[in-house]
Amino acid sequence: MARSITPRRPGLRGWPGRGGGAQPRLDPTPEWRGTTVQVCGLWPFGAGSGTPTKGVPLGRDLNSGATIHCDPISWFQRAGLISNPSAFVLGQPGLGKSSLIRRMALGLAGYGVHPLIFGDLKPDYVDLVRALGGQVITLGRGRGFLNILDPGESMAAAARLTGDARRALLADAHGRRLNAVSGLITILRREPPTDREETLLAAALDLLDDRHDGVPVLGISCRS
Repeated sequence: MARSITPRRPGLRGWPGRGGGAQPRLDPTPEWRGTTVQVCGLWPFGAGSGTPTKGVPLGRDLNSGATIHCDPISWFQRAGLISNPSAFVLGQPGLGKSSLIRRMALGLAGYGVHPLIFGDLKPDYVDLVRALGGQVITLGRGRGFLNILDPGESMAAAARLTGDARRALLADAHGRRLNAVSGLITILRREPPTDREETLLAAALDLLDDRHDGVPVLGISCRS
């Protein structure tokens, strides 16, 4: 009976064994460093590659060595590769998720995109925002608070408008504050406000807007 014989192939470093010529040690490739001004002609990625070249440069492809550019804003607006400017970063702890987002935020800041970081609990982005000249708002006991009744710039903007545009802006600001107060009541009471209670809250906010000078602050009542 005939038996098929699989032809032998050399390994990555040649034929092993006596007389095979295998090389057990490979000398490393010499490397040099220089600025992009001095050695710009030696930049190996002058030609395009299979990866898109629009976005924040993140590193090199492990197979081809080409640079990888990626951020959700550039891939949505400039490259048209995704239909929504969003990204979901998932990975085990300590593998560089925050470093990746910091790199994207820093690169996007160079493109004119202002990063907004909400709920930075570690924190991971405080030093980056301060280095970019941004504002860091600290919330907590004895450090700072968030006034949910502050309409922000809505009232000043509404004063410059008339007609339906003014009414729509005021209604939106009123609805945001009402939802915030209702949310706090739900958290503290573990039960959402009833329709009657929300009607009373809406009327109270209207009275504040009509009769209160300045920005109101939600008080805290303690019961024994």
